[in-house]
Amino acid sequence: MSDLIKAPRIACMGLLKAETAALNLQSDLAMLGLEAVTKVSFMDQMEYLSHTAEDEVVVIFSYQGIFFDYDLPPSVKEGKAKIWVVTGNPKAREELKKKLPLRGILSFSSHLDLISHPYQLIAVSTIIAQQLASRLQTSR
Repeated sequence: MSDLIKAPRIACMGLLKAETAALNLQSDLAMLGLEAVTKVSFMDQMEYLSHTAEDEVVVIFSYQGIFFDYDLPPSVKEGKAKIWVVTGNPKAREELKKKLPLRGILSFSSHLDLISHPYQLIAVSTIIAQQLASRLQTSR
């Protein structure tokens, strides 16, 4: 949470339906006075990730934990942002750690079925925003 509070730039991303959770978090962050961007297309996401700085935070929603299983441009690995992945697949943790240096992985247990997606990711994005709101309120 402190990463998000301190970051001068925040990006929220997800592929397909997971982007709904990213847009939800972006909106909630705006209501809390934190500016965030999102990139909808995969190409725009890869371009953004390729040019991140060390003080930026990127929150990636990936229901199955496969966001980085697609062909990543080599430049993405050169990005320096603090990347957090939110996934409903706790078993994906070890594979995710092999793909890129991640700041953290927030996982929850899910059946990984179509009926739960993207609703569980949206619920987690709301919990993230609620926790941030609580921390921001106590720090002021």
